[in-house]
Amino acid sequence: MINFNGYDLSSYFKVNSIKRPIMPPQQFATINIANRPGVIVGNEKDAAFAIEVGVIVKEKSLDLLRKRIRMIASKLKGKGKLIFSDEPDIYYNVIVQDTDLEEILSIGQGTILFFAHDPYAYGQEIQEGVSVYPTTVFLTPFMISEYETSSSLILNGGTVEADQIFEVTFHQSVNEFRITHQEQGKYIRLMHGFNVGDVLVIDCKNEVIRVNGTRINNKLTFDSDYFKLQIGENTLTVSPSVSNDTVIRYEPRYL
Repeated sequence: MINFNGYDLSSYFKVNSIKRPIMPPQQFATINIANRPGVIVGNEKDAAFAIEVGVIVKEKSLDLLRKRIRMIASKLKGKGKLIFSDEPDIYYNVIVQDTDLEEILSIGQGTILFFAHDPYAYGQEIQEGVSVYPTTVFLTPFMISEYETSSSLILNGGTVEADQIFEVTFHQSVNEFRITHQEQGKYIRLMHGFNVGDVLVIDCKNEVIRVNGTRINNKLTFDSDYFKLQIGENTLTVSPSVSNDTVIRYEPRYL
């Protein structure tokens, strides 16, 4: 079974083969240096790839076969999420690149070529709170500020770093907010007057920060640094914690 863009295509055709890589192909640059064996490899990155699906379409007549093919075409148009039955909780971001079909009487056999423009597979979105284990610390630089903080251990079960979104709801008025990734030593710090009921959204993938829908990237301190969730354990610290509820949302990514 395959599902594309929310449509279960198993009712339209049977899948007889799936060809997909073990991992994304690697794209890189090489530099050849005189009198030195081999080459220097650099600028490595995971590249887009194709997924080839072999299909069989059967009908009672050639006329019905053509109608079924037209219906299949309407379901394959545009970008969408591609899901296979052997991994029902994981999807690929794809677009149909090409199709071919050989028709013999009322039977069609051919391939659908999906182009994975994003080289990673994605799991279902995970949502966790970050408000546990309160401690007191001193925050620097710029000023010494004593705040109650909260730390949470987030486990990224994917095989690639994940992008996350933080959503913070404030229950007290504060003049700054900070969230720190302890293992990486990176943090996002905002110098802004937050009021009761304000909702702060930090989109680390797109590097966009909004309060109640209004963009406030200019309130980000110059020493702040967006970070990703590393594979495995991630200790996140929020301060001041007593003034807000912080939730993290992310989708684990896989090679």
